Amino acid sequence: MTRAAPMPPDERRASLIDATLPLLLQHGPSLTTRQVAEAAGVAEGTIFRAFNSLPDLIDATTREAMSAERLTRELDSLELGDTLDEKVTTTLELFTTRFARIRTLLMAAHAREHHTSECMRDELASRRAELDAWLTSRFAVHADELCTSPETLVSYLRTLAHGHALTLPPSPLSTADLTRLALHGARKEQ
Repeated sequence: MTRAAPMPPDERRASLIDATLPLLLQHGPSLTTRQVAEAAGVAEGTIFRAFNSLPDLIDATTREAMSAERLTRELDSLELGDTLDEKVTTTLELFTTRFARIRTLLMAAHAREHHTSECMRDELASRRAELDAWLTSRFAVHADELCTSPETLVSYLRTLAHGHALTLPPSPLSTADLTRLALHGARKEQ
């Protein structure tokens, strides 16, 4: 391993967090500093000059992954679609992916015997409110097509996706199935 190029401490920490996030999502609690070092292109010792321990790096990565800034970047690049059906499908995929990601990050952060992570409840509640507000504003243009408010639709989609994401064994329902049931229900047309 060649020596990493010098970098200001904040940039080094950000660089290590960027390298860690996809690995943490892939490996969860079994993540190692060797994997991070290889992904970041640095020696393992570089990690410990920026963070006190692997749990500290995992905590910092988890906090960054759940930050308002990351959510804003993700939403800025997200295309929900034009039609109500497209937006419902994309929203269900967004919620399902987000739940899986949050679950993996929290499991990794809390898997260590002496994890240092502070409770993320307030951060999660804030991101949920921000995401719901963003989605509600996107569904507002479809208010005339709905028998409920856009806000209630977003809440319902969240509930549906959450249940779908946590079902074990995995649900056989596809996102298309969930979209159809969310928009048209289970009753046959009379």
